[in-house]
Amino acid sequence: MKNKSIFYFFCAVLFCLVNQAAAADLKLSFNARYKQNAALLYGEILPGDTQRVARFFIKYPEVQFLILDSRGGDVIEAIRIGELVQTLRISTEVADRGLCASSCFFIWMSGAYRLAVAENYRGGSGPVGLHRPFLVNPKNSEGSLQLQSKVMIEVRNYLETNLIPRRLIDIMMTRPSNDIYWLTADDIEELSPIPPALEELYIAKCQANNRQLSIQFAQAMNKNDSQEEARLRVELRKMFDCTTSLDTEANAAAIKKLASGWLPPVPFKEIRKKGN
Repeated sequence: MKNKSIFYFFCAVLFCLVNQAAAADLKLSFNARYKQNAALLYGEILPGDTQRVARFFIKYPEVQFLILDSRGGDVIEAIRIGELVQTLRISTEVADRGLCASSCFFIWMSGAYRLAVAENYRGGSGPVGLHRPFLVNPKNSEGSLQLQSKVMIEVRNYLETNLIPRRLIDIMMTRPSNDIYWLTADDIEELSPIPPALEELYIAKCQANNRQLSIQFAQAMNKNDSQEEARLRVELRKMFDCTTSLDTEANAAAIKKLASGWLPPVPFKEIRKKGN
């Protein structure tokens, strides 16, 4: 791990995997699934990346997808990027043949629509992995151990606030930093593609039940029921147009907010202060 952690703050909080190398990069890509331009974020997440992501979306306000291929990095920066993604109301997807591990999870989970697959499953996306946060440069002291505990408590609270299932949070906190837990298909289904608060907004404003309609549509296709399939396709299109309109409105407001100089606040300030 590079010396960046020393000058960022003494006990920098990271999620990472061994042998993570290149710093995160961001470029304009193409989402073949939805046939639209997308942002591709890949490499290690470092301090300063939030500003770079903000500048990217100010430059390309039409981009509605963030594709991720990262083994992790600085959790504070990842949380700030996640808050940015949530405010922009853009979707997140793990890159095909890529992965989103460690702190990258905080970005992925913040998407308006989040797409990933279980490990070793090839379906156009990649897997998501978890392990507990850790201090980069701990001391063999009671204070350092207390700080490690504080980090884990703060991260747990943040995830609970964002309605991540407690079972998955428990798995994260019991997985040591030199190991990783890859989300299964059941885990991804439990998380659901749409964050709960946003899903309730869609239901209220668009009378949308994305899960049920999608299941019914798949059943109609399997039964070769063309009449029911056509009816459901119309319902899905109406729902999609309505939710897209809501997201576009929120995105335009967020772009203006970014252009005025706003950035998500730095989390865990108390921990940073103690680490200095």
